[in-house]
Amino acid sequence: SENSSKIFGINNKGILKEGYDADFVIIDLNDESEIIEKEIITKSAWSPYIGFKRGGRVLMTILRGDIVYKKDNSKDIFYSGFGKEISYY
Repeated sequence: SENSSKIFGINNKGILKEGYDADFVIIDLNDESEIIEKEIITKSAWSPYIGFKRGGRVLMTILRGDIVYKKDNSKDIFYSGFGKEISYY
C-alpha cells in the first residue's frame, strides 16, 4: 500500500511508522468456509458469491489505530464514527 499512497498522493498512509495512520487488516488466510446469505451485507439482498468457498476471512480492521470492525465468534461487530477525509499532497 506504500506505492498506492505515493501514486495517489495520499499523506500519512501506506506504511506502519510513527506519524502515519495505522490502517491495516488482520486476515485468517486458512479460512475456507462457505459464504452464506446471512453474512452478505448489501442493498441488493443477493450475491453471486453465496455458496462459494472463501480464500480467507477478515478478522479485524484497524483504522488510524482504532478497531472499526472485528469478527467475534460468529458475530460481526462494527464501530462507527471513525471516518475522516483523506489529505493529499
